Amino acid sequence: MTTETNRSWAVSNFRESAVRVFLTLWFDFESHSKGIDANVDDTLFQQLRSRYVAGLKAQLLNTAERSLSAYCGDRNALRKNLNDQVAQNVSAFIMRANALCLK
Repeated sequence: MTTETNRSWAVSNFRESAVRVFLTLWFDFESHSKGIDANVDDTLFQQLRSRYVAGLKAQLLNTAERSLSAYCGDRNALRKNLNDQVAQNVSAFIMRANALCLK
């Protein structure tokens, strides 16, 4: 297996795990935030969102570290790629959570 193929495989495995983590936390967040009117209880909503975002980021970084430890190749390139994936997932969660405020 070439280094590029190996890195693509590692990123693919990370993405699969990231989707499971994201959706699990999202559905839990959505359930817990249903009772909060974000327009009235903005502080409470923001605190809840921050807690879930921190949890998502921590779980994704753990998943990324496991992927890195199993990877045989240029770990710096993979680390950058996985950090970008983590940032994208966190950003998507925040945007999706903020959209709940608009409903």
